[in-house]
Amino acid sequence: MRRTPWQSFPLCVAAASAWALTAPSAAAPPVILSEFLAANQNGIRDEDGDRSDWIELHHSGSETISLAGLSLSDNPADPQRWPLPPVTMEPGTYRVIFASGKDRRPPGGPWHTSFRLDAAGEFLALYYQGSPLTVFAPAFPPQSPDISFGSLPSLSSPQFMTQPTPGAPNILSPPVAPVSISPPSALFTNPISVTLSQPTGATIFYTLDGTTPQPGLSPVYSSPIVLTNSTRLRTIAQSGAFTSSPASASWIRVSPDLAAYQSPLPLLFIDNFGQGTIPSKRWSSDGSNIRQVPLQQAAWLLIERSSPNTPASASSPPQSSGLICIRTRGAVSTSWAQKPYSVHPLGPDGLSTDASPLGLPPNDEFALYYPDPTGGDFRDPTMLFNTFAYDLSRSLGRWAARFRFTEVFINEDGGITTLTDRRGIYALLEKVSRGPDRLDFDRLSSDGTRGGALLSINRMDPQPASGWPSPNGSTTPQFFHTAGPDRILQSPPNTTPVRGDDLPAFPNAFINFDQPSGDSINPTQRASLVLWFSSFEDVLYNDASWRDPITGWRRFLIEDDWASGYLIHNLIRHSDALRLSLYPWLGNDRRLRMGPVWDVNFGGYFVQGQPDSAPWYRRDQLWFPRLFADPDFAQRYTDLWSTYRRTALSDAAMDAIIDRQAAEITPAKAVAQGLPSAAAWTAKLDSMKAWLHGRAAFFDAQFPISPSISPPGGSFPSGTSVSLTSPSALLWSSSTDPRLPGGNPAPAASSDATLTLSEDVRITARSRNGPAWSGPVSAVFAVNALPASSDSLLFSEIHYHPAPPSNSESAAGFSRSDFEFLELFNPGPQRISLVDAALSGDVSLRFSDAARWSINPGERLVLAANPNAFLLRYGPSIPVAGSFSGNLADSGGTITLSSPSAVIASISWNDKAPWPIAADGGGWSLTRISNTIGSPPESWRTSVTIGGSPGTSDHLPFSGPANTWPNYAFPSPPVLRRTTSGYLLELSGPPGRDDAVFSPEAATAPSNPWFASPAWSFAGESRPDPATRKLLWSAPNPPPFARIRAVHR
Repeated sequence: MRRTPWQSFPLCVAAASAWALTAPSAAAPPVILSEFLAANQNGIRDEDGDRSDWIELHHSGSETISLAGLSLSDNPADPQRWPLPPVTMEPGTYRVIFASGKDRRPPGGPWHTSFRLDAAGEFLALYYQGSPLTVFAPAFPPQSPDISFGSLPSLSSPQFMTQPTPGAPNILSPPVAPVSISPPSALFTNPISVTLSQPTGATIFYTLDGTTPQPGLSPVYSSPIVLTNSTRLRTIAQSGAFTSSPASASWIRVSPDLAAYQSPLPLLFIDNFGQGTIPSKRWSSDGSNIRQVPLQQAAWLLIERSSPNTPASASSPPQSSGLICIRTRGAVSTSWAQKPYSVHPLGPDGLSTDASPLGLPPNDEFALYYPDPTGGDFRDPTMLFNTFAYDLSRSLGRWAARFRFTEVFINEDGGITTLTDRRGIYALLEKVSRGPDRLDFDRLSSDGTRGGALLSINRMDPQPASGWPSPNGSTTPQFFHTAGPDRILQSPPNTTPVRGDDLPAFPNAFINFDQPSGDSINPTQRASLVLWFSSFEDVLYNDASWRDPITGWRRFLIEDDWASGYLIHNLIRHSDALRLSLYPWLGNDRRLRMGPVWDVNFGGYFVQGQPDSAPWYRRDQLWFPRLFADPDFAQRYTDLWSTYRRTALSDAAMDAIIDRQAAEITPAKAVAQGLPSAAAWTAKLDSMKAWLHGRAAFFDAQFPISPSISPPGGSFPSGTSVSLTSPSALLWSSSTDPRLPGGNPAPAASSDATLTLSEDVRITARSRNGPAWSGPVSAVFAVNALPASSDSLLFSEIHYHPAPPSNSESAAGFSRSDFEFLELFNPGPQRISLVDAALSGDVSLRFSDAARWSINPGERLVLAANPNAFLLRYGPSIPVAGSFSGNLADSGGTITLSSPSAVIASISWNDKAPWPIAADGGGWSLTRISNTIGSPPESWRTSVTIGGSPGTSDHLPFSGPANTWPNYAFPSPPVLRRTTSGYLLELSGPPGRDDAVFSPEAATAPSNPWFASPAWSFAGESRPDPATRKLLWSAPNPPPFARIRAVHR
C-alpha cells in the first residue's frame, strides 16, 4: 500500500476551550467528590471483608436526583471510565464507593470501581456527561495510611483529615506531621540519647512502657531522653485539637560481648521488658478445657546478612523492628524446654499490622518453630523434619509456608540481653492463612454465598483468652463432624466424642473454623459450610453417580490437590499425618483443597519405622478410603508419583533440599542446638536421606515400570523414527491416554514399538501388568518447525481483566479471572516450534503440556486461564491451545515466553495511561496494533469489541483508493481541549484502524513550517462508547498551533 500522508486542519492552542468549563448537555447535578481514602489499612471493610480504598460522593442539593451521567475516573483521557449506576440519590446524603478494582455496581450497592487508587498520588475526578464536577489534577498529593483527603464547606481547597468519615459529613481534622525519632530502633550497649522532633513545633507526648501516648496525660517531650535499659517508645504530636499519626521505636540493650556477636544466620532479638515468661497455655489430647492465654506485648529486632555468605552482625542496623504481641503456640510442643511462639506484628498505633521480617511475604502473624534435636527422635533429630517438608511441597507446586532460619535471643527477665538469652536456631515462618500469594480465596460473605473459607482438622480450638462468650456470642468451642459413609450424623455439633462412622474419625480431631474463626463466624456462614460438606458427602457416597466426571465427587474436590497432598504425607509418614494439623480450604469455586503440609515435628521419616512398610499410610482417614476406591483417583496418584519421581522427588532433588538447608544452618549451629557433634548431625542427615531413598524405591516397586521413548521429544523433520520400549506390555496413543477411565485400554492404543513422524504428535505411553497400569510417559514432537526465537513470535492479545461473569457463567461456577486469555501470533513465513518453550511471570505454562506446541505462519494460538470458562463465553469455534496457571494481574504485570536458552517474547503492562486503561475491567482486551513489534504502550490498543478477538485479528484495514484515506484516518476532526494541567489533543474514530499511524505536529503559525513537537506526548486512549476509540496526546505548554499527521503503516 502506498504511504499516503494526510494532515488534519490546524488547531489553535490559544483558542482551545477550557475543558473544565465545557458545558454539559444538561444541568449538572449538585454532587461532589467529597472525600477519599487511598491507603486504607485499619478502616472500613467492604462486603468481602477487605479493607478496600474508597471514594465518597455527597449530594449537596435539596431534591432527589438521578446519578445517570455521572462517572468516576483516574485518567483525564477517559472521563467515562467508571459510570455510576442510574439510581437516585436523596438530598444531603452520602454514597461510599469502594475503589477496589472489583468493578461492581448492583443497584442497591455496595459499589466498586474498576480501578484502584494510587497512594503515591494520581489524577481523580467526578464527571457529569464528560465534564468534570470535582477534579484532583494533575494528581492528588501522596497519601498516608488511614488519613483521608477531601473538602469542607468552610475551606477553599481540599484537606487531609485524620478522622475519615465515610458516609458522613467531613470533620476538620488536618494531619499533624508525625514525630521523628533519632536514633532509630537498634541494639545498644551504652546509654543512648534519643531525640524527638516535629517540624511544625507541635507538642510531643510520649511513653516508654509501650502504652498509647495520651495528649494531656502522657509526659511532654522537652529534652533528649537518655535510655539505660531496653525501651519501647511510642509518641504522638498535638497541635491545637489535632494529633499526628503515632510513631514508635524500640531499643534493646545488649552486653558488649553480644554486641560483637556474628552468625551465619540472621539474628532475631525479642525483649518483653521484664514481664516474665512469655504466656503459654496448657494442652490436652483433644484440646478440651483449655483457655487461650493473652498475647503479651514485646519488641523484636531482626538483623539480616548483607549477603548469603556474609555473617549477620549484632552491630548492624536491623532489617525490620517494631512492637509485637507474642505467646506460645502448639499443643505438645508447649511442654518443650524451648517453646514455639506465635508472633503478631504491631504498628505504631498498637494495632495489628502486616510486616515482612527477613523478606518473608507480608503477613500479620508468624510462627517461630524450634527444631529440637534433643528430645529423642520423636521431635526433630535432623532439625529439618518440618522445613524439608515445606520446601519439598513447594517443589511439587503446592503452597507451603515460606520460612527463614534465624538465631534467636529472647529476654524475659528484664535487664541487659546477654549470650545466656540465646534460645537457639528457630525457623521463622508464615502462618497458614488466606491471601493472594497464599491460599487464594476471598473472604466468606456474611450470607455464606460468596468467597471461601479456611478450616482446620485438629484439636478443638481453646476458649478465648477473654473467656466466654466469644465475640459472636458462642459459649463453647465451635466445630463439627460430617455424617460419613452411612449419611447419618451421629455426632452433634460442638460435642464430643465422635460417634458412628462420622468424620473425622480420629477421636482428637474436629473440623474447626479458622477463617472465619469459630469466635467470629455467624450462624449463616456456619450453616453454609456445614451444608457444603453434607452436599459433598451425599455425592461421594452415592454409589450410583459418585464417579461421574461432571456431577460426581470431582465437582467438590480438586483431584490433583488431594492426590498430591496424600502423597506428601504418605512419603514422610509423620505421626499426625491426616489426623491433625490439616488445613483444608474452600476456594471461590466452592471446591475443597486438602491444604498445605504443616507441623511435621513429631515423629516421621526414619522415626516411624523402616521405609519399606505401610505403602498406604493412613489411607483409612477422612475421605481417602472412598477416593482410593475410585480406580481413576488411585491411578492419578500413581501418575503423579511417576511424574514427580522423575523431577522433584528424585533422590538427587530430595538430597539437594536437605543439603541446602543443612548448609544454611551449619554444623556448628547444629551442635549448639544440642547435637553431640557435627559427625552425629551428618549421620542423622544421612539417615534421613537413606530413608527417603528407600521409601521412594519402595513406592516405585508398587507400580509397573513406565516405558521409555527415544528420542524423548523435540523438533524433528518428518520421517524421523521413534522407538518405544517397556519391561511389560506396552500401550501408547498419539491422540489420548492409552488407559480409559475405569482401567480398560483405549481403542486407539497401539502396542507397536516404533513410530515414524509425519506431523506434530504427543505420544503417551504406559506399561500394563495385568490390571495395573504404570504412570504415563509422554514425548512431544514438533515436525518440520523451526525453534522459536526472539524475532519469530509476538504476544498479540492479553485479556487480563475480563468483564465479570454473566448470571449463567456465575451459575456454572466461574469467576472473572477464569475468562483471562493470552494470544500468540506468528507473523513470519515459517512454522515455529514451541515444544521446549514455557510461559513465566504472572502465569506459567509449559508448551510440552499444552494441546498445541507449534504455530503456523500467520496463525494465532489462544491460551486460556480456564478452557471450560472460555468455551462457555466464546463457543467451540475457537480452539484453546493450552491452559496456564496463575492469574494475569489487573493492575499490571509481566509475562515472558522463553526457551531454555533465550527469551522469545516478553511484555510488561499496567493499567495506567498511556496504556489503554479501558482494558482494565471495561471488558475490552489489550490488543497489539497490527504490524507493530516490541511492547511500548503505543503498540497496543483495546480490542474492537468487548471480550476481545481471540484467535483472529480485529484489524480494520484500509482498502479504498488513496483519495479515501482521509475518511479512514479522520472520520471526525480532531479536538483540542484545555485541561487542568495543560492541553489535550483528541482524535476519535472507530476502533481497529491500525493502518493509520498518527503523530502530532506543531507550528508557531499556520503559515510557518510544521514540525514534530516533543511537547506533545502520547497519553493513551479512551473508549467513550463501544463504537469509538479516542486517541489522546497531552502537552503542558505546547506551541501555538497543532495538527495530526496520518500515514499508512
